[in-house]
Amino acid sequence: MKHTKVGRPPVCPAVSTRSATEKLSLLARLWLVICAGILIFSSAAHAQTPILRFSFEDGGLTTTTNTQNGFVLTTFNAAGTATDIHGPPGSGISGQLDNNRSLLMTNASYVASGGVNGPGASTTSSSALAAIPGGTITTFTATEWFKSSVLPPANSLLGRMFILGAGNPADLNAANTIGMKWQNPNQWYVSIANGNPTAQANFSANLPTNTWLFMGIVYDSTNVMIYQGSDTASAKLISTTFAPGLSTSLGGSASLYIGNRSGRQRAYVGWIDEFRFYTNATTANGIEGIREQSAGGGPVAVNYFPDGLSLQQATNKFVFNALSPNGVWGPSVNITNIQLTLNGVDVSSQLVLVTNGTAGTSTNITASYLGLPPNQVNTVVMTLVDANGKIGTSSVTFDNYNPTNFVWEAEEFDFNGGQFIDNADYTSTSGDPNSYYGLDSVATVDTAKITVSGGVNATDYRAGATDNTKTQTPAGTDLPRQRFVNLALADPNVVDHVIANYSSSDWQNYTRTFPAGNYNVYGRLSTASSGTLTFSKVLSGQGTSSQTITNIGTFTVTGISTVNYGWVPLKNSLGNLAVINLGGVSTV
Repeated sequence: MKHTKVGRPPVCPAVSTRSATEKLSLLARLWLVICAGILIFSSAAHAQTPILRFSFEDGGLTTTTNTQNGFVLTTFNAAGTATDIHGPPGSGISGQLDNNRSLLMTNASYVASGGVNGPGASTTSSSALAAIPGGTITTFTATEWFKSSVLPPANSLLGRMFILGAGNPADLNAANTIGMKWQNPNQWYVSIANGNPTAQANFSANLPTNTWLFMGIVYDSTNVMIYQGSDTASAKLISTTFAPGLSTSLGGSASLYIGNRSGRQRAYVGWIDEFRFYTNATTANGIEGIREQSAGGGPVAVNYFPDGLSLQQATNKFVFNALSPNGVWGPSVNITNIQLTLNGVDVSSQLVLVTNGTAGTSTNITASYLGLPPNQVNTVVMTLVDANGKIGTSSVTFDNYNPTNFVWEAEEFDFNGGQFIDNADYTSTSGDPNSYYGLDSVATVDTAKITVSGGVNATDYRAGATDNTKTQTPAGTDLPRQRFVNLALADPNVVDHVIANYSSSDWQNYTRTFPAGNYNVYGRLSTASSGTLTFSKVLSGQGTSSQTITNIGTFTVTGISTVNYGWVPLKNSLGNLAVINLGGVSTV
């Protein structure tokens, strides 16, 4: 993959020579692809018993009580005066069913520097809170519901959803704290200990307003997993971040903040409900069980595949489990209708349905659809209706590019004057002769790089990630390729990488042994604005500083940030899919 800084290159003749003389322009990222399961279904279960659970049902009071052990938070207004900020009956996540309440924080306001002087609920240095069983937290599950009345501004000092820490921490990112905040309208940060952040969840678009969203965070002492769902959509794993061995000691006293931080200057703007904290790490089914229980028990789609959690999950079948949960709101009821929409087209009539469990009931159904179109991005919407008229909707977007397509990683460019590795390993250390780790390129032979200000603070995959004269390969944030996931199982320290700080006249050579044929080319790209990348074939001079090339086409890149990636096809000058003929050892 490439995390790049790109610009529009000059118009080139069909055959040209290489040069590197242009300026830095804008941000983008590239991953090139040349193109020509068994599921286990089970009912969701919740994650043991929460140590902390605030449902905010005690309206009319300036306190809110932890329903598990009587621990109390005080609710404050923007001025810091103890004030009842409970919402009215029916304002909570399941208010349409049981008339429950939520915290009402819609009178706070975001400005350029963040939510200022907003309300919140907190305690200061409570020995009762520090008495959480275990003393030192090495695993946990935290869940919370919220409904934004407005979204925070981009790249600002944004709302804190919760902070749990020793003593009276001023904010998250401090030692012995656990917390979550918004970083952008489409980005969450999770911090454990003094991580800034420890993990993040990046969404392809801004999250919706006036919709109840569910957040789940699980730390199992090795990985931080962030989940997101809604009142009608099941919880989906958004990101997994390797972060082994973290611990949080609450000491003799500790504090909890919900919806703000100390000083009340980072308020969340909206409604908050059902905050829970467990000292064990639960499973994906456990997270979904918590979501189902608090949402009110509507039908949900779970265990779907492809699930969009890695790239190139190739299959012609989409499978999911339609489930009517048996929760606190009553027994499961039959599912009466299942609708599947694929890329905006209703294909429900082509579903194959198999009822699981007790004969004569339809509370647990496996649904399958054959005929997923290959080599493209697909969006599936699942809509379920039960006998009580409750509707549950889930959606997933995934790419269906075949893993048998010829693929290479953008950070794996040629080294040592035209040398290359076919079918390379991906490692976290040097020593593997089949890995690009630490292998440096030769300037103007393998790569060209304009010196830019600053380096990239990241663990090197290739040489020179912090040297601004070299092509830089810091850690990436995109979805992993399935092959990378498999390699990471053998090396848990492996980190996926990208190319960063890319200029419009920078270039990298990629030499490979290509199966003979005609190919279309796709790039995996992100950008903060727009730009163009040129894809060329080296005709002569590979391994030297005098190379002739012929341009095949361009990738036209648009976007909103450098963390939102998408597949971009290579187009020719007529705007059609470009075709390149390759065979044997070739360089592009």
